[in-house]
Amino acid sequence: MNRPTVATFGLLACLLLLVYWFGPTRSEKLVNELLDTDLCTNEFDEMIRPRLSLLTRGTRFEQHWQVNQRPKSGCVNVYVLHSDFESMAQNSSHAVRDLSGRFGFIGDPSLIVVDSEFLTSFIAPRRSTPFMQQAPEEELMTALLTWILGHEIGHVVSEHQADQGGQSYLDERVEQHGFSQQQETEADEFCARQIVNDPAAQVAVSTFLYDLLNSEIYLKVGATPIGVGIHFDYNEQKIVEYFTDQTHPEYVQRAANMLLLIGKLTDNGGMQIEAQRFLDHMRAASNPSRKQSETFDLRIVASSLGVLVSDAAVLLFEPESNLPRTATTDFKGEVLFQDLPRARPVAIAVCEDERGLACTEGIRCPPAVHREHVVTLPLQVPATLEATIADQLGSPVSELECKLILVVEPDPYDESKSIHFEIARFQTDGDGRFSHSEMIPNTQYRLRCADGRALETVVPAIVLQAGQTRRWDFTLH
Repeated sequence: MNRPTVATFGLLACLLLLVYWFGPTRSEKLVNELLDTDLCTNEFDEMIRPRLSLLTRGTRFEQHWQVNQRPKSGCVNVYVLHSDFESMAQNSSHAVRDLSGRFGFIGDPSLIVVDSEFLTSFIAPRRSTPFMQQAPEEELMTALLTWILGHEIGHVVSEHQADQGGQSYLDERVEQHGFSQQQETEADEFCARQIVNDPAAQVAVSTFLYDLLNSEIYLKVGATPIGVGIHFDYNEQKIVEYFTDQTHPEYVQRAANMLLLIGKLTDNGGMQIEAQRFLDHMRAASNPSRKQSETFDLRIVASSLGVLVSDAAVLLFEPESNLPRTATTDFKGEVLFQDLPRARPVAIAVCEDERGLACTEGIRCPPAVHREHVVTLPLQVPATLEATIADQLGSPVSELECKLILVVEPDPYDESKSIHFEIARFQTDGDGRFSHSEMIPNTQYRLRCADGRALETVVPAIVLQAGQTRRWDFTLH
């Protein structure tokens, strides 16, 4: 009887390695079983294929994707589970049955599973809210599909390891996933970049995300004051209850974060402000101890001639923030700003109505957690600034980038504590001119300009009177 030689063992080891290297992966076996047992459907092809074309545009997978086909390396391979998958898969392997409810990247080669029942079941309960009642179901499902599929393709393009956690992108808590927070952010950023390349998709997804957030608020606390964008009047008791509940599903934060990304990519300041404030309130509500130690609340009360002023637009500027917080006073003339950084001064600008802007004032945080501040609106019409900028030889400087800086001094006895806020940017015309007609009366402004050679000048502060049109001519040094 011949004994196995070392060479025989070596040959067997090589064969095993070849099987390991070139044989189908566990994930490939999984999707092959799906195809072999007819558990996939082509019912949603007309919806999915255009989304794949959009979401892979400009990547190595452009025109390299397929739906419900045998896995192919170098392609995004998408598998759409039958709407009756759970009952149809009863005799399948345990691994296949575990795909029920999944919508995610499950492994190489770029395999993404989409449970079609997940799409319909996610939309269904929100159809009862006033925000999703009117929209066609297919329109809602397409927007939802674009959002989640774009995120999952983001994981593929970024070459992340597949999620083995058995959860989907919109499940209750992010910590259930196998992806790190950084990877989730990278996937979100990819998705947002692809979506904004198509104006129709951008509008559809943004509208869906707004409606999703409003539906979530509605389902949790009932009807709230109707408005534009995210319906969060932070003076409204129901909204306060919503944020302090602290049981928000993970998709709420994801939806707000996606709106923030789209707002940044499209330079939509309003969308950025709304989404950031929503996220800030969620974080503050989930960590009340931080609020006690690091933040304070500020209640603004607007009055004029001793009468409370409602429907006044209030802008609140914070140091190190490019965008102001905005809110509108209620019928009591009040508006509440929450979670302001302690030990940092803030500036407020209040607009009463079309008759004009009122005033700005500096406010420092109080020793306590709450502060109330009354602002008086003199109902002054805004002033107008007309500037002409010339070089040292007196010639007008065109296409000069200029920044209009609002100066607030919380402490009139200490000029070093003044706060500067960039409130507008301009470019001079061919005659070296620009104008701005919404100057707040009795408020200090500075102007900072730089030409293509990076020469810069800071003009001494200027204060305009109500209704005044003032010339401001100076030389660029």
